[in-house]
Amino acid sequence: MKPGHALTLTLAIICLGLTGLATDFSPQFSTTEHIYGGAEVKVKLDRESSGVKNPVFTLKNGLKVSYGQLVAMPDFFGEVGNSASDTRDPAKAEQRFKQNYGALAVSPDAIKYFNKIWPIIQDEYDQITDAIEKGQNPAYTYQKIVSDIDGRLNKATGGGSIFTKMYPLGQYLKLAVNCFDHFGEDAIFAYHTGHNLAMKEAKLAGDIELGNVAPSQEDMQKFGSDLKKIARHHLEYAYTLNAFCCHYMMDRFAGGHIRAPFRQLSETVFTKDIGACLGKYAHNEDCCDNLIVKNQLGETWISYGDQEYFSPCNQENRTRLATMLQLSADEVFAAYSTGKIASPDTTDKYFPYAVAPMTEFAGFKQIYPMFRYDKASNTIYRRDDIANQYDSKEKSNWWGWSTFLLINSKGMGKNVPPVFSLAAEKTQYDVPVDDQALLYDSSKNKQQLIDEGIITDPGIIQYHQNQTPGLSK
Repeated sequence: MKPGHALTLTLAIICLGLTGLATDFSPQFSTTEHIYGGAEVKVKLDRESSGVKNPVFTLKNGLKVSYGQLVAMPDFFGEVGNSASDTRDPAKAEQRFKQNYGALAVSPDAIKYFNKIWPIIQDEYDQITDAIEKGQNPAYTYQKIVSDIDGRLNKATGGGSIFTKMYPLGQYLKLAVNCFDHFGEDAIFAYHTGHNLAMKEAKLAGDIELGNVAPSQEDMQKFGSDLKKIARHHLEYAYTLNAFCCHYMMDRFAGGHIRAPFRQLSETVFTKDIGACLGKYAHNEDCCDNLIVKNQLGETWISYGDQEYFSPCNQENRTRLATMLQLSADEVFAAYSTGKIASPDTTDKYFPYAVAPMTEFAGFKQIYPMFRYDKASNTIYRRDDIANQYDSKEKSNWWGWSTFLLINSKGMGKNVPPVFSLAAEKTQYDVPVDDQALLYDSSKNKQQLIDEGIITDPGIIQYHQNQTPGLSK
């Protein structure tokens, strides 16, 4: 979204923390942003409590994590291809959510896995925190370190090689490609799926404490006949479920996650990987330009993108998100203390939705979406002039591969503001390294991708040469 009038240059420098910094794409708030957001929530662990911030929980497998850490973990833990939003059947969605949560909280391998990724996350956290303490915009700091952090996380989660940290794909990058629960209506659905589970578990805790429900045999074996201890155990479990699902709520407040039709592009465009890349490019653009949004209450504000959580311009969006995060935890406690499970309607009215293109607000003008999904006709429309953010003309007869090449010929695949990206077509494509790794992984014609200048990363090319006997190096 381009600021209007004489404020253009000033706002671009102050508010767009990504300005001028080319980077590979990470399709979520940074891990540090999720941790900070979750850590501010006050959690009530008994009926007399006024709430404590960022309590530490012991998961079923023995892993000790804070509420804020739990909010960040869906980017690292889960089963690839197992989004809760893949189904709209509540029981099946709950099972999928439990499986993804269980990869963190139940699997005995999770502790070793967590211990591999946490030092990298801590490094990011420390650098971002240092920038905040120095009064710097942490978005700039994040952009300086993101490629290194992503590469290290890919290696720590089973990927990478001696040639490049980005290939083969590790669990971190595989989950990033299969991230339907982090976008649009799917994010809201995934949040409600986990939140409803958490409230039911909290209600069970209250019922056990009051003697309305008999504890299970497993509970009795662990805690004996102490109903308060058993209830506390179930209430803590409820909060861990809730923290995990609040990740999707947080993502839904980032500009790039609100209207980008990530699922529809991934499931419709041939191939799936090209569709996923296009979904990320739509995300990138809305993250860079930000969105004018409105909730069901008619309130309007600006939703800034990933890595802009701490930016001064994002204060209103951050405050609104903090209100929802606290409300979510309070609803879990209410289920425990009153036995009442809140309706989704109580929170849905606060979620942001993009206003119509060309709408003006606070000196900003809403751009036309790069891709728009029309549910009624089950059609994905593409901006006709892909480089012109104010082109109201759309087309439905477009091809995924040619659109992918067109975007990357203009340097628009990277997470940088379009004002720096609208160059004429280049002789070589400027594809983000993580997308090069994805295409290399899925393609049967790997050498052709290299020959045509689509894969240019030296590390991936060296990997290919090493894996291809007889190929001249």
